[in-house]
Amino acid sequence: KNTREFNTFNEGNGVPIRRFNLGAYCKTQKGEMFFGGINGFNSFFPSQVMDNTILPQIIITDIKIFNKSIKPGEDSPLKTQIFKIKQLTLPYWQNDISFEFVGVHYAKPSKNQFAYKLENYEDDWRYVGHTRTATYTNLDYGEYIFRVKGSNNDGLWNEQGTSLKLTILPPWWYTGWAYFAYILLF
Repeated sequence: KNTREFNTFNEGNGVPIRRFNLGAYCKTQKGEMFFGGINGFNSFFPSQVMDNTILPQIIITDIKIFNKSIKPGEDSPLKTQIFKIKQLTLPYWQNDISFEFVGVHYAKPSKNQFAYKLENYEDDWRYVGHTRTATYTNLDYGEYIFRVKGSNNDGLWNEQGTSLKLTILPPWWYTGWAYFAYILLF
């Protein structure tokens, strides 16, 4: 295929030397390529180099409110382990929230990249490279969906990623029963 794209290979991909000698290369009639360097040479068939097609599984690993991790429990808004929940409800005053996430992928995980967005708050994805946290402060009450997606070491994206529905409850003075009480008072 002639896509005019190229991959750079280094020691992390199994190439054992750091520097090649200029002009120390050769391509055989069968297509095998040789590159010579200060510690020997490497050879390979470019047609046999395969892209990594396994997409990383994206998992939310921690949720922090005012920079403090919330743990599951009776008095916690988190009733079970973080990776099991699909929605979270918080009172209006817990509106400073951070999400930590990971891309579970074992072939060069340091090259995984991420993007996230909070629906009903922002329209576009934030492509953040290797950063694995997202923080939102002073969120208004309402319903949001936090979405995060990630790529593997060859840049293939898991577009489905993962999501978490976040509901921030209104303060009591904005609830229906409070408005009813206001009407009765007047």
